[in-house]
Amino acid sequence: MGRPKKYSQILKIVKFLEENPNTYLREISRSLNISSSTVHRCLKEISEFLITKSVADGVGSLELPNLPIMIRLKQGVNAEGIIRFLRMKEKIENIKKK
Repeated sequence: MGRPKKYSQILKIVKFLEENPNTYLREISRSLNISSSTVHRCLKEISEFLITKSVADGVGSLELPNLPIMIRLKQGVNAEGIIRFLRMKEKIENIKKK
């Protein structure tokens, strides 16, 4: 996945999360017509800006596999800030490689 396309997809996902807090990976994938694996990869990249909560939270000590996880942005986080952070992080990594 090239950088411009990746940032474009992350931007779409974050904008979706801004408008639809407490949503699920599959819902993001279907709504934006982006594969689940790509959505998952993008969410991993921005994980420090997300709050996740399993549907199983509060069910007690039961082990319930494969339940959806609600995803939302942390308070005060927006799409432009995340993209700016990712671009700066990429520049720093490029400088370290030199």
